[in-house]
Amino acid sequence: MAERIDYLDLAKGFCMCVMMLFHIKGLVGCDLFLGDVLFSSFMLPPFFFISGMLFKENQPFRTFIVNKTNRLLIPFASFYLITAVIIPNVLHDCFGMYFGTVTGWRSLWAFVWPGEYPNQPLWFLWCLFLMSLLFRTVNFCCARWSHRRSDVMIAMVCVCFAGLGVMGDRLFPVDVACVFNTLRNILFFGAGYLAKDLLFNRLNIMNNMQKGVSLLVALCVTLLYGASFVHECLLAESVAFFVCGIAGSVSVIIVSSMIGHMPVVSYIGRYSIMVVLTHGLLIRVCAPLSLRLNELMGPHPAVLVIWVLMILCYMAIIPLMRWLLPHITAQKPVLK
Repeated sequence: MAERIDYLDLAKGFCMCVMMLFHIKGLVGCDLFLGDVLFSSFMLPPFFFISGMLFKENQPFRTFIVNKTNRLLIPFASFYLITAVIIPNVLHDCFGMYFGTVTGWRSLWAFVWPGEYPNQPLWFLWCLFLMSLLFRTVNFCCARWSHRRSDVMIAMVCVCFAGLGVMGDRLFPVDVACVFNTLRNILFFGAGYLAKDLLFNRLNIMNNMQKGVSLLVALCVTLLYGASFVHECLLAESVAFFVCGIAGSVSVIIVSSMIGHMPVVSYIGRYSIMVVLTHGLLIRVCAPLSLRLNELMGPHPAVLVIWVLMILCYMAIIPLMRWLLPHITAQKPVLK
């Protein structure tokens, strides 16, 4: 198993906790100050950014494919079959329960059409798998065609792909197989890859003053561009989204490097794949309780109570999954 980097686990844990909070608020229709700025800065982009930082360009192709299959494709396929095909069809056919998604044979390939299958967060693993394959190709071609300026070429290609992804989202009503999502977010993956030497090597020798200044600049840029979201202008909205995402990713990593480790949050970050696989299901289970709490306490306290309960639940769920399902939660390899 690869050596753990504590502050990256903390960064992933922080983003995963924000993601759970963002999804929970939908149960009671509560805004909770979690709008576009937070979504585009501190939730999804840091995961792609960190994946880019950890990308190994010199890894043999077979090793790369086996690794990504074990870590992304097998967990996605396994939990998709269990939670989006087997369980919904059994509940539908035997108990008449319906989740507002497709059933029958169509459920086998429903992941191609967003919104047509339960456990929606699984799209992230599929998207990251496609993105890893695409970036591997980009990296190889750029290094071969222009070795001296490969970083510049990688940046230009990622920007072009991101533009295609944005345009595709606007022009087509359905993002088939998350292709446009992959193209749009590859810019964060590429930014993480290009910044990894700075963040891995120089971050360790920066003093607290330099870290504080870097953090302040990154946060100011995030807030500035987040406040400038203009939905009437595609270019302004897109620039804001990407600058927010990169600045927010850097901010999360810098803050995490300053803190180093937080027991519960770092634990969730280390096993974040398990949370991705299951938090959508856990939110469905908590839905009746959240509605009841909303009546008793109001929306904001209800969301926060459910959020804390879910985090505490994972202190038991993660060890249980590590014990029962190690091969389909990326803890033990299936392919070697």
